[in-house]
Amino acid sequence: MDCTFYNPTTAAAQIWSLQTCQDLFYGNWTELHGGDESFLPDGDNGPKARMMVTENTPMEDFYYYSKVICPAQSFRDWLLTDTGCLSLLDNGLQCFNETSQRPNCTTWGDNTSSCEPYPVPSDKYSDMFSAFMQDNTTNPTSRLTNYDTFKTQVFMDDEFEVDTDKAILDDFSCRTIDEGVLLAMSAVATTDQDFAQNYEDGISLYDKWDAWSAQMRSVGPREMAATAQVSNGAWAFYFLNETLLSETFLGIMLSLILCFVVLTIVGGNIILAAFSVFTILLIVIDIIAFTVVVGWDLGVIEAVNYVVVIGMSIDYSVHMSEAFNEGHGKTRADKVKSMLEEMGVSVLSGALSTLLATFPMFFAPNTFFVKFASFMFCTIALSCIYALTFFPAVLATIGPLGNTGMIWVRISNLRK
Repeated sequence: MDCTFYNPTTAAAQIWSLQTCQDLFYGNWTELHGGDESFLPDGDNGPKARMMVTENTPMEDFYYYSKVICPAQSFRDWLLTDTGCLSLLDNGLQCFNETSQRPNCTTWGDNTSSCEPYPVPSDKYSDMFSAFMQDNTTNPTSRLTNYDTFKTQVFMDDEFEVDTDKAILDDFSCRTIDEGVLLAMSAVATTDQDFAQNYEDGISLYDKWDAWSAQMRSVGPREMAATAQVSNGAWAFYFLNETLLSETFLGIMLSLILCFVVLTIVGGNIILAAFSVFTILLIVIDIIAFTVVVGWDLGVIEAVNYVVVIGMSIDYSVHMSEAFNEGHGKTRADKVKSMLEEMGVSVLSGALSTLLATFPMFFAPNTFFVKFASFMFCTIALSCIYALTFFPAVLATIGPLGNTGMIWVRISNLRK
């Protein structure tokens, strides 16, 4: 990224950065939106729509700095302080002993001049901004210096060797200062939204911020074309949840289809395979309901466990269906009784041993193991209950008898 696409030192870039910060909070304050009313304070893409906290915020007290933390705004105000005045004089620039509330000092002419020492000349910007960051004066409200306030918003490469490569120096000469190279600056805006909100609301909020950001870039100078709006991981979180939701249900559907195919081929009875898969589907629905009841949002752990549930719950239904298929008896009731006598104790003991093995994970310090234990415990318990109650009841009512549903028998008959 060279000076062509990111150069905050030009007069146009300085003014645009300041206007962006003020438009960020006030909405269309700078009239940069070509009459588009959606960017007004009450518009669809305005501060309120972007969930900025703007109510009862007195401009004269500059309370909005706690909502929008902007190095450009603070740098401009610093130039009007006594310390900023001395720095201006040290750099051969005129000092204006006026406040930022001086009338007509918030607009600029076509030549980007104003009645304030802002914007500063491009060749003096690096020295002036460096002095601003190194000023040890503390803010009376926050009790922080400029460096403490903006150290996470001003990105420097302090290991940059300016004398080793002339070509590189030319690329970054617009923002090379004593400490290295000024890579980027950010303005931080605070919203009133909870990070863990519904992903659909989060994506809608992202769209509004992205529309505002695109609009500001469209009217910005060419040297600020690399500007972008980012979040502290919220946007990625919302889109991840959107993807997880679709991929999770797709994974569940594919797993159930694969289970049906495998059970049909291995067990040989398509009806028993269908009953088994339907039972597994009910267990999956119960597990999803369990996560809703305990208040767990869909995340990576939940998405993985929803699919794992199918693999853990299939064993019991498979064993019971196989026992029914091989059971002795001419009626459904006789075959179910034979199935329970043959496999019931094994299913119950297997479930109990798994539950006991899972129980210690509830006391693990890691959230993943606690959630995984909860999923396993509920899955095994539900699988055992369904396998010993619901599944036998279905088979006793409409279970296949004789060669009904036996695909290999049908295929063998077709070959004759």
